[in-house]
Amino acid sequence: MAGRRKRKRGGTVVYILIILILLLFIAGVVFYSRFGFSKEMADLKDYYSLTADDQAGVVIDNSVMGAKGMVIGDAPYLDYDVVSDYISSRFYVDKEEGVLLYAMPNELIRIKADEKTYKIAGEEVKEDIPIWTVKDDVPYIAMNFISRYSAVLYEFAKDPNRLMITTSFGDVQAATAKRDTNIRKLAGVKSPILKEVKKDEELIYLDTVDNWYHVKSSDGFIGYVPTRDMNDLQNKQVKCDYQEPEFEHMLEDGKICLAFDNVTNTTANGAMEDRLKGSKGVNVIAPTWFTVANTKGKIDSIASKEYVDKAHKKGMKVWATFRDFDSDGINSAEETFETLNSTKARAAMIKAVMDRVKKTGIDGVNVDFEKINTDCGKAYVEFIRELSIACRNAGKTLSVDNYVPKAYNTHYGRKEQGIFADYVVIMGYDEHTYGSEEAGSVASYDFVEDGINKTIADVQEERVINAIPFYTRIWKETTEGKLTLKDYGMAGAAAEVKKAGAKPVWDDQTHQDYAEWVKDNVTYKVWLENAKSIKDKLTLMQGYDLGGVGVWRLGQETKDVWPHIAAYLKEE
Repeated sequence: MAGRRKRKRGGTVVYILIILILLLFIAGVVFYSRFGFSKEMADLKDYYSLTADDQAGVVIDNSVMGAKGMVIGDAPYLDYDVVSDYISSRFYVDKEEGVLLYAMPNELIRIKADEKTYKIAGEEVKEDIPIWTVKDDVPYIAMNFISRYSAVLYEFAKDPNRLMITTSFGDVQAATAKRDTNIRKLAGVKSPILKEVKKDEELIYLDTVDNWYHVKSSDGFIGYVPTRDMNDLQNKQVKCDYQEPEFEHMLEDGKICLAFDNVTNTTANGAMEDRLKGSKGVNVIAPTWFTVANTKGKIDSIASKEYVDKAHKKGMKVWATFRDFDSDGINSAEETFETLNSTKARAAMIKAVMDRVKKTGIDGVNVDFEKINTDCGKAYVEFIRELSIACRNAGKTLSVDNYVPKAYNTHYGRKEQGIFADYVVIMGYDEHTYGSEEAGSVASYDFVEDGINKTIADVQEERVINAIPFYTRIWKETTEGKLTLKDYGMAGAAAEVKKAGAKPVWDDQTHQDYAEWVKDNVTYKVWLENAKSIKDKLTLMQGYDLGGVGVWRLGQETKDVWPHIAAYLKEE
């Protein structure tokens, strides 16, 4: 019986061991299911948002853009909007006229849809594939053409089709794999695998998330690998050999004093000398001569050779101002967009302006288009490019007027303007104007300085002209909160203050004399522009190596401002 009891105890131990093994196995299965690395492969077509065989996923720098590419034969193409927004806005497609334009310093490359040839410098260039095409109303441009005319590197891979584009160059961090590993879609062991990585393969490091590196592979996958699977980070330099074309700019010797002469009829042309009486240092005068007559590209002109000849005798150059407002022609943002959005209309306007420039001996063109909405931005900048080519080839100066930079007017493209135009002019005024919710200065000190700093961030200082106002506004506020205003020249505003018996007080914040008075339950407010405020603006400008000063406009100033302007011009 003792032997039987012994066998019974041995069987119990075996049973317990079996149960323990089963429990350990179950625990292992549970642990692995929860914490083990998944072997599930990601759906790469879904990763790149591909729904058709001729589509291509696009990765630009460190972002997956989705199915923004297309494949024709074995050649990759990129969505035009992506090209414009992420690579270069200099590629300009006019779908209505079926033409791709690319502006060089002295010529405009023109390519019709589906063509394989184009001309540059008089030579014909032949490609093996269409340079651009349209599919489902979307323009696509061949990547080999894009890379020839922009700072970009690219690779193309299949299964699935994907296009890897680099636009950012310089130092990056990279690491090689210690062992075979995987790039996962998200930072987690259960996230699907995007790519199997072999030992020693190099990945670009983007960021760290917990125990995962956020990385990019050379073949277009952006995801996560365990940090334990990667060697130490090393610096790496990414280079691009693309050379930007050289743009020569016509610059005047010394600082410019650009005086805007607001003439609206031929009779006013004859009084130019009267408006200049008492002025000092004006070396460029800008009469408002050209306006857009209609959306087809016709212009109206009151250009006068007699005016030009008189200006030249006084040692001044003439930059005729071209505007999209204050005329019997177009006078709305919608009409400006319709005009500039047409390649034929732009060409017609440029030809008409340059014909008159040549005929009258004008020295340059000053563009003052102020009705550019967001939709019109691309077409407006293209207009500046095309006009710059005409001016450069004719030996004429091109200047472009701009509002003080704000978030809502970035579409004016100051940086690109600064590449093509000779001078960029800041309209350093209208800080508070019609439509403003509160009364305020036309051009306070801080407003002027902000405009200069933001503009020279995009354009070389020596090619920036800061224009200052010869006018101000008197504001009327009723007890009900109604706000109205009226423009005055310097003398007129001072006379109104004197008439009201108000005493101006210097405002240290705006650097202007401020006056306020009440009449018939209406409060009047004015921030005066005068010799004191102008002197402070010029003193501010002396801290920058700008191309000069502009004044809007002749005839609104008091004569005591001119000695301060003359002193600024002599300051080097």
